[in-house]
Amino acid sequence: MSRYDKVYYRANREHFCGLQRAYYERNQERFAAQGAALKEYRLAAGVTQCDLAKALGCSYVTIHNYETGKSPCSAERYLRALSDASGRSVKQLMQKGAVQ
Repeated sequence: MSRYDKVYYRANREHFCGLQRAYYERNQERFAAQGAALKEYRLAAGVTQCDLAKALGCSYVTIHNYETGKSPCSAERYLRALSDASGRSVKQLMQKGAVQ
């Protein structure tokens, strides 16, 4: 890698990180609201963060970050894993009254 390539790479990386940071800052409230709703579904299903993490193939810290809004996640993927971990269908999890 030439010196020019290194400088170009560093500039692009910094630009991308800035864009990514701005995206998270703009959507932080939405991520927090989605995470709180997902946590309610998990608690209503009686599943721990560790059990859900095993179903998703990640760590419990990742689940915590999803539920606190620190990291965005796919609600569809989360609910499918929650369905697998709890033994209920996604439809049962989403029924009105399932979340207190």
